[in-house]
Amino acid sequence: NTPVVRIGWPDEFVEHGNIPALREKHGLSHEDAISLINEKLGSLPNQSQQVTEEASSKEYA
Repeated sequence: NTPVVRIGWPDEFVEHGNIPALREKHGLSHEDAISLINEKLGSLPNQSQQVTEEASSKEYA
């Protein structure tokens, strides 16, 4: 499974205006994007740790 975070303009008419203000209004500022990504990454299991633990628990001939 590959997690996906949708970051983009809403699928509706967006009024015209100052781009930074519109990004802020629709949650598309740099800070909003970073927050969404960090939120998603924080909810994922640490796969590298899981793989390391599985590998270290196996006996090799």
